[in-house]
Amino acid sequence: MAACEAQGLHPVFHTVVQTYQIARSLVEAGGGMAVVDPFTAASASSALVQRRPWAPAIPVQLYLLTAGHAPLSHGARQLAGCIATAARACLEKKA
Repeated sequence: MAACEAQGLHPVFHTVVQTYQIARSLVEAGGGMAVVDPFTAASASSALVQRRPWAPAIPVQLYLLTAGHAPLSHGARQLAGCIATAARACLEKKA
């Protein structure tokens, strides 16, 4: 909001949601526009929405959240690697 206001823009929000998936569904149903993460954008119906990437691109850093009191197990490291591979594939698919 501060960035918009610094440019003299004062957007009015009629609907605020807590998840990107709900925002995507509202846009697919014709309910305005939404700013979403790249995974939600990749899962949107091409027949119902247009994906308009930011220019210049905004890098998105993903984080793996784990319990602070325990080291990451070997299995958890393997799972994290699989998730990273799937995330890259999802992002490459939408490009």
